[in-house]
Amino acid sequence: MICLGPEPEQIALGPPILKIIAEPVSAEILDQYVLKVTVENQGQSEANDLSIVASKWSGEPQVIQSIMPGMSEQRELVLSLPPNLDENFFDIQLIQGDAVIDIQTVPVTLSVPQFSVKINKDIDGGRTYESIIVDNRNNGARTVEVDVTINKGRETYLFDFDKTYDLAENEIFNKVDYLYQDLPNGKYEVHSVFYENGQKVGEATSYVTLSGGNKSVNVQYLFYLLLLAIVGVSGHVFFLNQKKLKGELNK
Repeated sequence: MICLGPEPEQIALGPPILKIIAEPVSAEILDQYVLKVTVENQGQSEANDLSIVASKWSGEPQVIQSIMPGMSEQRELVLSLPPNLDENFFDIQLIQGDAVIDIQTVPVTLSVPQFSVKINKDIDGGRTYESIIVDNRNNGARTVEVDVTINKGRETYLFDFDKTYDLAENEIFNKVDYLYQDLPNGKYEVHSVFYENGQKVGEATSYVTLSGGNKSVNVQYLFYLLLLAIVGVSGHVFFLNQKKLKGELNK
């Protein structure tokens, strides 16, 4: 008779303990800001199906499928920062199912550029817009003209010249204009030059990565579809000709 030893004792693992880590945000008003968010699992068991959500300024949550004990995962939240200098914080929530696992409040410090033009896409409709910004504090009322060039790599997508704006005395001027054409997704450089009474008074360059809304057309993909269509039609025509020739030979 074989005597078996006692069953090995089952060790109960503690639950996952999750912590959000994110640095404070320091940027200009109306910037597109990429915030790196790290989630650490400081517990003893695996955590699954997590979402990172910003309380404002970001429309797309980031998903984490799994974090093993002692490990961490990093994601990027793209924030479209507001024009209001009074905004000084927002919350990041870590969600699992319907439960909020952790919340971190992120301090925000916003500054105002002297002159700038920025572009972005609205979260809901996906339309491309540009924001003209002039720090006219401590100045009297005046009129400025703006030239804007929008480039994607070496390709220029848009010229927008001689747009005129009236600035009130002692204000932070911000005007949002929707572009007459939507821009495909990608990385853009926006160069702007500002004039007053025909004299250049400032210039600025901003950078943005557009996503969402209309998607750019993959020309190479369309080329291969067209090539496959041509090959298919040619093969079908060849098959019909061969069938017709065979029929005539059999007569």
